[in-house]
Amino acid sequence: MLNFNENLEEARKSYEDGEYDKALNQFINLYNEDCDKTQILPYIIFSYLYQGDFVGLVKYFEEYTDLDISDEEIKNFLNTSFSIFNSLNINEFSLNVNKAQFLIKFEYFKPALKYLDNALAIKSKDVYVLNLKAFSLYNLGHFDDSLKLFSKVTRIDNLNYEAWKFKAQILYVDDEDEKAMKAFQKALSIDCSDIFVWREFISSCVFSGHLRKAIKECNNALKIFPNDLDLLLDKFDIYMYDENFKQAKIVADTVAREYPNIIDQYLAGENDKLNDDLISFVLEGKPYNDGDYIFESNFFDDLDDVGEDDFDLDFDDLDLNQIFFDFL
Repeated sequence: MLNFNENLEEARKSYEDGEYDKALNQFINLYNEDCDKTQILPYIIFSYLYQGDFVGLVKYFEEYTDLDISDEEIKNFLNTSFSIFNSLNINEFSLNVNKAQFLIKFEYFKPALKYLDNALAIKSKDVYVLNLKAFSLYNLGHFDDSLKLFSKVTRIDNLNYEAWKFKAQILYVDDEDEKAMKAFQKALSIDCSDIFVWREFISSCVFSGHLRKAIKECNNALKIFPNDLDLLLDKFDIYMYDENFKQAKIVADTVAREYPNIIDQYLAGENDKLNDDLISFVLEGKPYNDGDYIFESNFFDDLDDVGEDDFDLDFDDLDLNQIFFDFL
């Protein structure tokens, strides 16, 4: 095995001498060894930057942003990256966009806005930059401003998936269920590959009172994601909400058939996705609370010992939007 420290010093020397092709090969060889990636990845990224190869660095940049690195390391990385950007022969628009992208990937949304505004001063209708700014505002909690920008993008580019998706999610969180439903439907007509968007779409159908549509769209999603457990459970819950117990029983039986171990896992406390109604349908063929209540009268007696504080819920801990946006 090669001496790691010696080869690292040799690669660094090539980098310091401006031999970026040679340095890149050396650092990638070191990267392929079992080593501390925090020492190697920045040099690989910087070497690609000096070469103006923004495509080659993406894989390594994504990995670097996923590492457990300190704020100080991030700041040093960004300072060096920005210094390299400034030395390159690229136009002002690209310079600002690239800097904003790097900041956003490290969740530095507020400073990213300055560079995005600089870019928009040059190209005011660039949909990619408008999306980046809307996404940054979204993460800073400026939902109204974010919604306006995403709506502007959909007017410029009616087939822009990211804009429709985030527009729908903002409307969904704002309880604009009817509008959210239509926006989700538009997003899915462009790209139907995200099961999370499907589930939000189905949920918006339910909350806007379109139960038949919710079932229809749930079935459409199941054609793309056959027998997906989450979708089956969503479908079961819709039928239960509609008190269509016959169809709910069919879905419960499908869950039991497709996931034969899940019932035992739930009863053993090893799986919390199911609920008592579904278990009752599978084991007894009827809803859990079908006139046969387990606790009966002593349930309310037990509540006498419970204080109001025991019912407090911390909604700040809820992750309402599990979103992913690939900027590079």
